[in-house]
Amino acid sequence: MQRKIVKNKINVLISCSSRESLILKWVKLSLNQFSISNKIYLGDNNKNVVSKYFGENFWHMPKIKNINFKKILKFCLRNKINIVIPTSDFELEFWAKYKNTFKINGIFVMVSDISTVKLCRDKFKFLHFLKANGFKSPETFSEIKKIKYKNNLVLKERYGAGSKNCFLNIKYKYALKKYKDLTEPIFQKFISGKELSIDCYVDSEKKIYDILIRKRDSVNNGESELTTAIKNHAVKKIILKLINHFKFDGHIMFQGILRKGKFYIIECNPRIGGASILSSFFGEDSITKFISKNLLIKPYKNKKTSKVKKILIYKEIKLIR
Repeated sequence: MQRKIVKNKINVLISCSSRESLILKWVKLSLNQFSISNKIYLGDNNKNVVSKYFGENFWHMPKIKNINFKKILKFCLRNKINIVIPTSDFELEFWAKYKNTFKINGIFVMVSDISTVKLCRDKFKFLHFLKANGFKSPETFSEIKKIKYKNNLVLKERYGAGSKNCFLNIKYKYALKKYKDLTEPIFQKFISGKELSIDCYVDSEKKIYDILIRKRDSVNNGESELTTAIKNHAVKKIILKLINHFKFDGHIMFQGILRKGKFYIIECNPRIGGASILSSFFGEDSITKFISKNLLIKPYKNKKTSKVKKILIYKEIKLIR
């Protein structure tokens, strides 16, 4: 089933497309930077996702599990997919596990090394790793009896994503009632301050292309609705140092809290996100760079840095007949 790398066409699969209309828009903008033909496939195991109405090619794909690996590879080969962009935390381990097999078949997946993916997915181990290596992060406990505080707590899932089952700035008594409803709860000291997201593009040799820091002005269900690009050399320096501790590849997002000049890292999502599209308006386009690097083709347009500093994310309208 192995095939040679096809460079005269870019076929992209956005997996777990769900409601990721902004990522679809970003992929379209990036593909416009190349002078060769392209096609975008949206894949999701839920056939009723809304993103299917915003793309021309929707694939009702099987669940992203090891048992379905051959089916997924077969689809990619049959449709000459050469770029895969995962969008969900829950699928990253699958793509990381089979990344080299896909690569042998001329299919390049924007995902980091599996050891890095596993560490970032485990919020408890990730934060303790940060502490052990001298980075600031909230105190985190896996057992409620070890908590030192009676107020200002955070309760969340150890392997959760987004804001589901995430309770901020709560009291100990409330945490005592709610934690049994979670699958594998962890407890943190709540830190108030300016909430930041940092979008990075890292190649597999640890060469840093882009770092964009943005303030999360308004957040809904864990996703930014209003976000503003800012400059902060101290935070950038911390992120540059942190990246060297991991085997990242592709787009990476860090989240943290800036409080009284100190930056506390909350979590890392080694994938692309919806609000990350803001970085493309600064000429810091992870998707374009990833395609160019792996398919060995140069973008023909010189994208100018935009004057945009703020992006408002709201529902799109699609007329269906």
